Amino acid sequence: MTNPANRAPHSAPAHELLTSSFVARHTRYPDLDHFLQAGGATSQTLHHLDGQPLQDWDVFIRSSTRYADWHAMLREAGAEWLIRRMGIVVDH
Repeated sequence: MTNPANRAPHSAPAHELLTSSFVARHTRYPDLDHFLQAGGATSQTLHHLDGQPLQDWDVFIRSSTRYADWHAMLREAGAEWLIRRMGIVVDH
């Protein structure tokens, strides 16, 4: 497990951002593992997506979610993560 002190100030592990609840609500998959597997990725390859050409991954995101691209999906997941961290209760 990564020491939080060693993370960038505005980063969170993928499993904290892309919870089973988030993935189930925003994709046709029940959890992050199934979503990644369908897209030909793993939790390990997520670390390599940052800053890499994302054309193929973005095509998968567009075809299996309502998001235009990976960054849009991460922005919304990050917003939900922040709300949870702040303890704000939001009904879905």
